[in-house]
Amino acid sequence: MYIWALRYVFSHIAVLILFFSTTGLSQLFKLPVLVNHYLEHRERDNRISMLDFLSMHYWGQDINDNDQDRDMQLPFKNIEQNSGPQIVVMPQQFISLQKPPVPDHKCQPVCSDSDHSDPALASLFRPPRA
Repeated sequence: MYIWALRYVFSHIAVLILFFSTTGLSQLFKLPVLVNHYLEHRERDNRISMLDFLSMHYWGQDINDNDQDRDMQLPFKNIEQNSGPQIVVMPQQFISLQKPPVPDHKCQPVCSDSDHSDPALASLFRPPRA
């Protein structure tokens, strides 16, 4: 029971690590930086809304307010590529195709005429017997 639970926990942790390292969802860990930076902008100008802040940093031209380093720490602003190049080496298998040998003798038919029944015997209209 204990080993099963340990495997279960470790497998879920491994899947989460793989998921967050190969997708951009690891950027979600930077959400506190987004909130703190919004509060910094809010201290400078209390009229700025969250939508204005997002449009200024993501959808429009960012104003030059000497915080470019801080702006690049925001989520989805600078996405790092964590996975390196992946090289796959496939083992080579050589398959030689050969033609089947041609027999020297004549092929004999599988069935002969004596193997088939006479269809006239099963017919309703048969010729008279002598």
